[in-house]
Amino acid sequence: MRPPSPRPLAPLWQRLLAFAVAATVLVASPPLWATVLLTSAAMGVIFAGPAIAARRRRARASAVEPGAATVLGTDQDGAPVALTDGQLEAHTVIVGASGSGKSTTMLRILADQIVGGKGVVAIDMKGSPAFAAQLAHAARQAGKPFYLWSPDGPAVWNPLAYGNPTELKDKIMSMERFTEIHYQRAAERYLQTVLQALERARSPDRAPTLGDVVELLDPARLEGFLRATPPEFADRVQRYLGELTLDQLSAIRGLGTRLAIITEAHTGQYLGAPVLEGRAQAVSSQPASELDLRAALRGEQIVLFSLNSSSYGKLAAQLEALVLRDLITAVGERTADPAARHPAMVALDEFSASEDDQVLGLQARCRESCIGFAVASQEPTDFDRVARGLLNQVIGNTAVKIAHRLDVPSSAQLIADIAGTETVWEETHQVQRHPLFGARISGRSTARQVERYIVHPNVIKSLPTGRAVVITKVPQTRMRIVDIDAPAAPSTPGHSPGGLAPGPRIGLSGQTRSLSPGRGGQQRHPASPQPRRFGRQRPRRLPASGRDGPGLG
Repeated sequence: MRPPSPRPLAPLWQRLLAFAVAATVLVASPPLWATVLLTSAAMGVIFAGPAIAARRRRARASAVEPGAATVLGTDQDGAPVALTDGQLEAHTVIVGASGSGKSTTMLRILADQIVGGKGVVAIDMKGSPAFAAQLAHAARQAGKPFYLWSPDGPAVWNPLAYGNPTELKDKIMSMERFTEIHYQRAAERYLQTVLQALERARSPDRAPTLGDVVELLDPARLEGFLRATPPEFADRVQRYLGELTLDQLSAIRGLGTRLAIITEAHTGQYLGAPVLEGRAQAVSSQPASELDLRAALRGEQIVLFSLNSSSYGKLAAQLEALVLRDLITAVGERTADPAARHPAMVALDEFSASEDDQVLGLQARCRESCIGFAVASQEPTDFDRVARGLLNQVIGNTAVKIAHRLDVPSSAQLIADIAGTETVWEETHQVQRHPLFGARISGRSTARQVERYIVHPNVIKSLPTGRAVVITKVPQTRMRIVDIDAPAAPSTPGHSPGGLAPGPRIGLSGQTRSLSPGRGGQQRHPASPQPRRFGRQRPRRLPASGRDGPGLG
């Protein structure tokens, strides 16, 4: 528990008024009982006033309708701090050094959204088992199925299950980087032709898979596959294949080789149900169960993509690009159908391990569809590493900024600049030096208005674990320093809140896998005691307008 903050004094004008009343009573020499009564009232204004005001603030903060806001934790006065659904739908960015508590903050938001009945799709680039266990626990509390997809399985996800050939082509190409635009265009055209052939040849209830596409990236196999397509389409494709140049064939074979690295690896069997049919029958008598991003956005599933970038590197980056592109398509479908806009949240944890700039497009689509989006990274500069200017766009498109400890001075300075400054009165006293009594205040002083940081960069650089600067820009700019409450720990094995089987639902139908649960009960990050200040004291500053500047209410 954080040690209680010192009791704040009443405003200066209240203290002066109280002492004036008491002095008047003493000078007038009224009866003893009146003196005692008025003096007690004056003392109550001085000492009880701040406590009453604090209780009123806590009552207002706790009066939030359940499910309408996410309580992050408490501020320095002990009052709860909550983010409304409107603020979360305007998007959130979380930054902080490794071990500062940003993943806990992300989990706090996501767990509350899940328990509140909202759909959640999360991407964890660290592949943390603890992160998955927390979301699985929240899904059990909400009574919803939880799907954990990772390159190691066993859950199945087909990224090509939805979309027309053009959309599917864009999904696949999002994983690739070409140095020459000529080769990129050649590969795109051939890939789109393959997807058109699959669309015309397959049955309506069977979606193509990445494995199907890789098979047909060989022109000889595509030529044989054309027998299953309408004659007019087959004739057009035959003419196109006959006109391919050596450079174009080289680009096509290069794309096929790179995609085959994914489909022929152990991960390929988890990227589409048809590839997994034989393995599914060997493991379970029931058919393979697939996660569905659209069902998750409708609130029917809770989905986590756990991509361990430390173990899989390039593969994790390619899979992340595929997930982001599928999400952009799914969110875009909601824009065209307002009736399908169930409240939902999309989150990306550990952007520092990302290599894709599609996050900006996803932000824009989520805003149009009333979906909250949250992204967390170690340093603000991680965004500019992926794409020049991305940091400024992310900051401009997020209404909630949460900053844990930032050790890089320029990063702390950036957050302080975002929080802004306040106008205060700075009072400077003249000091006289006496040969016998030393330096002493002469009694003469000057006052002037100055601008100061609402939160100083040094404060941001010294935040203890679990404490964060929370800046909200809607409905008005406000800054608070908050001790983040950790989400409730997963229950012990054998206990299944909500009537679901223990452990997350992450694989084939009828199978579950339990992740290591933590201890029960809520956790709080202990607050470090404030350091004592030594050296020359700073000039005393008085509020310019009777309060401690804007944004601190």
